[in-house]
Amino acid sequence: MSQSLRRSLETGGLEVSGRKIIAGNPSDLSKAWSRYYDLLAAHFIERIGRRRFRVILEAGCGKGQLTIPLLRRLPREVKLIAIDSSIGPYAGWLKELSPKLRRAGLEKRVRSFRSDARRIRGIEAESVDIIVSNELLCDLPYDSQLEKALTEFYRILRPGGFMIHGEWSS
Repeated sequence: MSQSLRRSLETGGLEVSGRKIIAGNPSDLSKAWSRYYDLLAAHFIERIGRRRFRVILEAGCGKGQLTIPLLRRLPREVKLIAIDSSIGPYAGWLKELSPKLRRAGLEKRVRSFRSDARRIRGIEAESVDIIVSNELLCDLPYDSQLEKALTEFYRILRPGGFMIHGEWSS
């Protein structure tokens, strides 16, 4: 069991925006995590508000835990670009995203590929309206890594664009 799952059980559940999600036993963890990401997607959409946008980038998409609930809440005409470096403990996660998108009928709305947030490839300057990430910045432990990622985000973000980055806190 991962440390984060163990911590979730020890503390009595997961929490989003002050709302606690309880997993009564280990078999409920998958449902609790799904609920967490569903609420997180709703929270991100609420923060985006009435902004007009066509392209959203999810940096550090992993296996789509946030991608799919986010897409379900976005207007159909919005395209999502999902990137992940898929290295270290996350190796292979991006490969899990495509089948999930197909099963959900969302594959035509997403362009997913391997790219490091510190050196984003395949996305032109000023071509993205909104950038979202969750639990990405904590994986950039050095100031120089964080600076590179933020520089890349600002490079691809259109003028007047918007960023939302979620992180766990204690």
